[in-house]
Amino acid sequence: WQPDPIELSKWRGERVSIKKVAVLLDGSSYADQALPMAEMVCKTTGALMVLLSSVKDKTQQQRDEFEEVKQQRTAHLAKVSSELTSKGIAVKTVIKAGGISYSTRDLVNEEGIDLVITTTRGKSGSKHWERHGASHKLVRNIEVPVLLVQNADEVDVPMPKLENILVALDGSINSEHVLPYARAFADAFESKLTLLTVPEVPDNKKYRAASDVLSSIRQKAVDNMHNFLDAVARSLKDDGLDVEVVTRGSRASTTIVEQSDRPPTDMI
Repeated sequence: WQPDPIELSKWRGERVSIKKVAVLLDGSSYADQALPMAEMVCKTTGALMVLLSSVKDKTQQQRDEFEEVKQQRTAHLAKVSSELTSKGIAVKTVIKAGGISYSTRDLVNEEGIDLVITTTRGKSGSKHWERHGASHKLVRNIEVPVLLVQNADEVDVPMPKLENILVALDGSINSEHVLPYARAFADAFESKLTLLTVPEVPDNKKYRAASDVLSSIRQKAVDNMHNFLDAVARSLKDDGLDVEVVTRGSRASTTIVEQSDRPPTDMI
């Protein structure tokens, strides 16, 4: 394994500003759990918070109920907006007809949204990411980052913290797209960044190769990965950020989850 050439990367030195944040609300307590995170982000960055709710109008029943649902959403957004405004946060409310993913895409393009914040559950109560629901569609349909807040069982969610941020990189230029946002969050919240990479090495149970050969391959992959992470870390440390590099594991998703508990990670 070899990382992509550094000459192809523009993301290590890229800077982004978070000036407009969209928060997706459907009137449910589940969706409202995105608000503490959004409040913290907007207070720290000074960003405008745009509260978005969409009202479906595809079926006849949805069209018949449209005005009633719209009034309910309008009242809910007005209540949330009033509470946030009293805390010194600039707020704008928007209600659109249609599905939430396409409504969000349109809002991002119209308003120049820099970050979308939503939760893993909405009005249905089920985890829509797992069943290719709203948050899954969002990632596919828009080109700005989606901050996905894991729902808690409690109704009243405490204000979150962002002391530790885990950044997963695989050596590709595509994975480095996340770096400007990791840099922005770490700078704004004085967070520690942990850069994690997981070497891709054949499993000796699946490949007919001597264990010492596979060990040699793995060591080379680990060395290459570590050199890559060190180079990325230097570009972040030049901004005075606290950065740690970790190369471990063999299965990316499992290793990311395990690493997020060493120490507890506030954002991945």
